[in-house]
Amino acid sequence: IAALVQESDFHSIWMVDSMTEGKEKVSVYIVATHDKSSAAFVDVGSALGVPRLMSALQELSIAPTAVRWIFLTHIHCDHFAGAWALLENLPNATIAVHPAGAYHVQDPSLISAAYVGLVGEDRFRKHYGSVRPVPAERIHAALNDEQFALGADGRLSMRAMHSPGHAPHHTHYALTVTGAPVGTELRHP
Repeated sequence: IAALVQESDFHSIWMVDSMTEGKEKVSVYIVATHDKSSAAFVDVGSALGVPRLMSALQELSIAPTAVRWIFLTHIHCDHFAGAWALLENLPNATIAVHPAGAYHVQDPSLISAAYVGLVGEDRFRKHYGSVRPVPAERIHAALNDEQFALGADGRLSMRAMHSPGHAPHHTHYALTVTGAPVGTELRHP
């Protein structure tokens, strides 16, 4: 399920297709410290793909309790709709999202209604399942240039970079080791 994208002495990155809309479409990334004691997701896909993401964690021998962050690049249903379902399986995880997107993660009703208006209720349910609210205490509004530690030793971190374009609240994330970029940005093009 998971394809290795990058590996170093400090970390590994895998790509998993969430199979959103029943086809290869949305890449979800799993980033973990080398010893797999701490991990994060970048994007989620729909709720229908969450079993696939959990299978990937199992395949990679990453405990659900090791996942500390879910970094959302933007609030479109094919990238965030399954956040609530993934969080139900990850007791230590918090969602990091652009401040303008945080409200919609906590209350996805406007985004869901807009998608249903575009594609219809049946097609929405078929491709995205359900979209449910995430409790405010599990959401962190990521500031531009904010660093998020990914390991106990503090050497590995993700830096949020607001990058409006695809969406006004778009954010991409750069993986760094002790503040020096390792050449990896995880973002939606």
